[in-house]
Amino acid sequence: MDFRIQYHCKQSWPSLAWVARCSIENPIIIVHHGPGVEVHGDWFCEAVWHGEFTTGGFDQTDLVFGTGARLRDDQVIFVSPGSTVDRLQYAEHDGNFLISNSLACLISASNIKVDPTYDRYPTLLRSITRGIDNYEKSLPTLSGRVELVYFRNIVWNGKELKLDDKPVIERDLNSFDKYREFLATSLAGIAANMQDSRRNHRYSMISGISSGYDSTTATVLAHESGLDEAFSFHTARGGSKDHGMEIAQILGIKLTLVDRMDW
Repeated sequence: MDFRIQYHCKQSWPSLAWVARCSIENPIIIVHHGPGVEVHGDWFCEAVWHGEFTTGGFDQTDLVFGTGARLRDDQVIFVSPGSTVDRLQYAEHDGNFLISNSLACLISASNIKVDPTYDRYPTLLRSITRGIDNYEKSLPTLSGRVELVYFRNIVWNGKELKLDDKPVIERDLNSFDKYREFLATSLAGIAANMQDSRRNHRYSMISGISSGYDSTTATVLAHESGLDEAFSFHTARGGSKDHGMEIAQILGIKLTLVDRMDW
C-alpha cells in the first residue's frame, strides 16, 4: 500500500504528544501532534537513538528513547521506547485504529471514557514491573479497551495492527571492559543524536540520581558524554535520606533537589 503521512500541528497540545489515525479505507496516516514533535516526509518522532538523526532509523535499533513512526517496506512501524518507563497505546475507534504516545491524548482523541469506579488502574499500570511478557496489556474503560505496548513496535500493514519485536542486535558483552565500552559508546551516540544541528528541537541530558549504585553508574557514564545536570529527591519512600548530592559534587554537575511529593 502506498502510505503517506499527513501532519497537523496543534500548538495548544503538550509539546511532545501525538496521535495517529490508521484507516483500512485510506492509505493516508493522519497525525495530530504537539509543536515539539520532529516531522519529516516519511517519519516523525519525539525520540533520540544511537544512530544518524537524518536517516530516521529509530525503528532499526533497540537503543531508542521516545517514540515515533516510520514508513518502511509498505508498512508503518510505530516505535515504542527501548525502556519500560514509557510506552505506546492504541485503541479501535469507529473502524479506525488510533495509536499514541500519550494515554490522555488517546482517550481525548477517541472519546473513550475511563471508569471512575475502577480501582485497579494504578495496579494495572504498575504491572510492567513483572516484565514485558507478563504485564497486564489491556486497560478496561467504559467504551472498549485500550491496549498498552511496552518495548515492542506496532506495525500497520493497511489491514491490521500487529506487534513486532525490536531488532535483535548481536553484541559482545563477554567482559567488563566490553560491557563498559558498549555503554559509553551507546551514550555518546545518543548524545550526538539529541544534539544534532539538523533537529528542530535539540535536547540536553539530565539525570535522576540517588545514593544508590545504579543511578550513580548511569550518571557517571552520561557525564562522560556531556551530562552536567541532575535532579534528586530529598528522601526515599521510607523517609530515609536518599539524594545524590555527594555524587553530584564529586562530578561537578548541577543538582536540583525536590520533595518527592512536589507533584
